[in-house]
Amino acid sequence: MCTGCGACAQVCGNSALSMEYDDEGFLYPVKDDSLCSGCGLCRRRCHMLVERTANRNTLRVYAAYLPDLSQLYSVSSGGVFWALARHTIEQHGVVYGVEHQSLFDVHHGRAESLEQCVPFRRSKYLESNTKETFRQIKADLEQGRQVLFTGTGCQVAGLYGFFGCKTYPNLVTAEVVCHGVPSMNVFKTYIHELEALRNKKVQEIIYRDKSRGWNQNCIRICFTDGTSEADLSSTTPIHRGYLSGYYSRPSCGGCRYASLPRAADITLADYWQYKGGLRENNQNLGISLVVCSSEKGVACIEKIKHELLIEPSSLEEAVNSCRHLSKAPEESKYRNAFLSHMKKSGFHATFSKFRRKESIARKIAKLNPFGKLIIKILRNKGENYE
Repeated sequence: MCTGCGACAQVCGNSALSMEYDDEGFLYPVKDDSLCSGCGLCRRRCHMLVERTANRNTLRVYAAYLPDLSQLYSVSSGGVFWALARHTIEQHGVVYGVEHQSLFDVHHGRAESLEQCVPFRRSKYLESNTKETFRQIKADLEQGRQVLFTGTGCQVAGLYGFFGCKTYPNLVTAEVVCHGVPSMNVFKTYIHELEALRNKKVQEIIYRDKSRGWNQNCIRICFTDGTSEADLSSTTPIHRGYLSGYYSRPSCGGCRYASLPRAADITLADYWQYKGGLRENNQNLGISLVVCSSEKGVACIEKIKHELLIEPSSLEEAVNSCRHLSKAPEESKYRNAFLSHMKKSGFHATFSKFRRKESIARKIAKLNPFGKLIIKILRNKGENYE
């Protein structure tokens, strides 16, 4: 059930819990029995054991993007986060977001200036360690500062769980629509194999490169020698395996936060299927889908409307455009077999093997009237899929 939000570790007054990677490459709390007093506070604040969300009493949908089109090259979709961050900083507030400190170090950070918010832009597609940020957020809020927290739905729920029953009018939460959390072990294996293949070190990965446009977004790999290569996300093995659910966190399948209204005040996603009037001057640079699930979220969007090109949209169009807005990502039936095979054969060989098997499975299902039954039997073998 654990989502790795880190609320339990941060709420522990004895520092008896620490967040560490398990054998599959996901963050979990590890307890030091010598420090644990047995108070049970960690259990009472766990959002998976005690469900807590702030008051969700509305649903308002928008399409939006930054009017300065040149800024859209530096963001994943329409840049609404940037407008939210700028507004928060102008109110002498604090912004919390996810940054890539190094290739394998992805964590939440704190920013008091717009310049410090720059690393929070763009999608990361990796699990973020919240570290001590929940404690820092509480301190900022109790000092009366405006706070914008961004993360996944389960991280937002984790923050609410950390607070217990207390709510803060000066806190605004914004979440990204999540397709599941991928394994850090898989990512490391992929990068190391790519470095061996290219005979050079990877410096940075840009998941949402817009050099070919937003609709044909690419993953760009930047190397330490100054070179880079970009391929369509749809053809990049690490991303295709992620979307297939081969190496997602166990709690992601059936995610309780992939439902409407959402956990956060504001939810952000790509508005892929948008066909409204905002397309006229922005055909291929990115449009954000914005869903407000609280009056606080609506009020916040109203305050930044002057910084955006924005128009109301319908909930039906939003759901049709973004399936994970209201539907949890599915874990592949081959997940455990994939991770087990990768330990022996590496990422690329394992990915090729399972994509080939899935391709064969689809052909069987299409040609054989009993194909679906055959595929179901194969999938139910689980670990014995080979």
